[in-house]
Amino acid sequence: MEPTSSSGAGIVGLLKMLALPVTFAGLAALVGILIVPPKTVAESLRRIIVTMICGVIFGYPLRDYLLAHYAFVNATYDGLIFVCAGLPAWWALGLLARFGENNADGIMHKLAAKLGLIKKD
Repeated sequence: MEPTSSSGAGIVGLLKMLALPVTFAGLAALVGILIVPPKTVAESLRRIIVTMICGVIFGYPLRDYLLAHYAFVNATYDGLIFVCAGLPAWWALGLLARFGENNADGIMHKLAAKLGLIKKD
């Protein structure tokens, strides 16, 4: 009998691997929204998405680093580690927003001049 392969097992494994970081990254997004309430629905969606993506991307490397270098960290801290991995996204998003507000005219003017849409000064 020939061995069979199933993509169902791979999907279940992927869901198990992502369940913890997505859950706790969502908790980090909720904490951030409670601390600084968004002004619009679009802003809240951006914050939630960025926080969850950063929590998933940086959660496992942060956990591996902490487990390797600190003896008191064990698997019971996994949820807290994923929350802490997602929260710095708020500062990064805020920095990008401020940079865009302060330099938007200069950047757009240079881009339009480079594309030939306006005359160069």
